Amino acid sequence: AWPSWMIGSDFGHISVTLIWFSIVASAAFLGLIFYFLKWNNSYRKSFVRSSKSDGSQLGLNEIAATTRKNEEMAETNEIKENGQWILGDEDKEEKYDAFGDDGDNGPPAAPSDGQGGVTVFSPAAMAALAEKRRRLKPSMSQGTVMIQNRLEEKNFTVATPEEFVKRFNGTKVINKVLIANNGIAAVKCMRSVRRWSYEMFKNERAVRFVVMVTPEDLKANAEYIKMADHYVPVPGGTNNNNYANVELIVDIAVRCQVQAVWAGWGHASENPKLPELLHKNSIAFIGPNEKAMWALGDKIASSLVAQTAEVPTLPWSGSGLTAQYSGKKIKISSELFARGCVNSAEEGLAAAHKIGFPVMIKASEGGGGKGIRKVENPDDFPAAFRQVRSCQTC
Repeated sequence: AWPSWMIGSDFGHISVTLIWFSIVASAAFLGLIFYFLKWNNSYRKSFVRSSKSDGSQLGLNEIAATTRKNEEMAETNEIKENGQWILGDEDKEEKYDAFGDDGDNGPPAAPSDGQGGVTVFSPAAMAALAEKRRRLKPSMSQGTVMIQNRLEEKNFTVATPEEFVKRFNGTKVINKVLIANNGIAAVKCMRSVRRWSYEMFKNERAVRFVVMVTPEDLKANAEYIKMADHYVPVPGGTNNNNYANVELIVDIAVRCQVQAVWAGWGHASENPKLPELLHKNSIAFIGPNEKAMWALGDKIASSLVAQTAEVPTLPWSGSGLTAQYSGKKIKISSELFARGCVNSAEEGLAAAHKIGFPVMIKASEGGGGKGIRKVENPDDFPAAFRQVRSCQTC
């Protein structure tokens, strides 16, 4: 039976009231649970942030890690009986990239240990550090410079190549370079020089670059073109029309008013005429002078120099020929040079018989490595010789 207070017309009204009360109470209870979870999560996040930022509140893991770190620092920064500090392990190499002229020169000022203390070096420690500094590799951009075969600590600041040359009593300022090459050679040159410029002058564009661009390079949208400060269009086709054309390179260097030319490798880099003509126009050639290039860049001349110095060489058409040597100079006459050359297929075949087959035919200059042919027997020699001769001018 229903209770008396639920019987009657008020039964429906009381039931609806109870249902609404249950819904509101449940919603309030769920809201409290959600708020508690959200507050707890926010508190944990703030706890982690504060422990990482100022170290004022640390968990168990952080406290353990900090304790171990403090113990390691206490072992590393050991205080000796005389009150001097020794930073780091004595057996490890010092990281100072500086060089002193004499053993008496002290090391640079040591950094603070983070607790207000400053390292004080004993004379023995200073001498040991100076010895380690002498063994480090010199670097003009990372603390040292070469001055008259002496290593000196970099304790100066220069902003331009002009200031750099004046600082070291130089005679020629180079702030604009023509690259007589393309592809990866030009890219590597610009990257290296710009890195050095940034480290030395804090300005990677202190040295500007002019490049030569053929229609083929322009069509390919070559990387070195985008890296250059200025480019000059040149004819396309074989490299005799552009990167190996010495007269064209000199003309561009003069018109663009560059102070130096870098030819890289291949193309005109082994042509002695390039440094010779550049020097006549007061333009520096970044590489060897024309005399050294002629003697060692030419295959025949370099082989004659090696044989004169009694350096073993492979059998070739000029085996056994030696030049005149007096003091520090080796003189190669035109007659001696001609005796090492092979000017016809008949002469080459005769030399090949002396050497013995198989033989390799190589152009004395030019070709970029393409003018090489292997000949297994005498019948194939004339055709291979003509192919090599055609590649000598390609």
